[in-house]
Amino acid sequence: MTTEPGIPELPEPPAPAAQPPPLPPRVEIEEVSQTKRKWILELHPDHLALHSEFEPRPWVFTRGELWDKLELMAPIKVLAVRKPRAINFKLSPEALEAFKQWMGPLMSADLRKVLKKRYSWVLPIAFIIAATSLPMPGDPAQGIKPVPIDPLGLALGLLLGGIWVWARYRPMRIIFLVDAVWFAFVAARNILNVLGGSNKWWLLFSVWLLLLAYWGVKWFVHFGPMREAENRPQPAPSP
Repeated sequence: MTTEPGIPELPEPPAPAAQPPPLPPRVEIEEVSQTKRKWILELHPDHLALHSEFEPRPWVFTRGELWDKLELMAPIKVLAVRKPRAINFKLSPEALEAFKQWMGPLMSADLRKVLKKRYSWVLPIAFIIAATSLPMPGDPAQGIKPVPIDPLGLALGLLLGGIWVWARYRPMRIIFLVDAVWFAFVAARNILNVLGGSNKWWLLFSVWLLLLAYWGVKWFVHFGPMREAENRPQPAPSP
């Protein structure tokens, strides 16, 4: 820096020190088990890591592995991990909010993944319901009475198959609500059949169907604020 004659030269101001990148959010979560072991959930911009003193190295999951290797069950505040081994984690309200912020707005890709997982077993069930609703000839010599067609059962089986096609080729949020009504109706039908003399074991099946209906409603609400973009916006890099 040049100055007037007789005035001492001032030193150059020091360059500002580079700021270290901000630390990723870290929250404590707890296994849903008898041991209730504590883990640390670390949320990076493009991945998350689970740390435990009982594991030799952290479990790392990218954003693309969401819904495949791990799944957020927001209605019950549970983070379900399927690989490298199945563990469910209970999230505190703070941990749930931090995970939602990391996950960002739900996308149409998330909807497709959840529907694909939910309907991975539906088509065989629809086929069985429809097939067992068809008429069957009897055998008078063996004392076997003919079985008439069950039009309602056949319609339910075909409807479930149609919902499977809908979810596979045209995924939409409303599908969760439609199949919730289907599961609730079939559960009610089974309960009425048990009251009419059918095997009481059908009540257990009805409870399972009611749980599926409950989760269908929950998923419908969960996917309310959803974007249509295919990729999540990535946060800008820190300066």
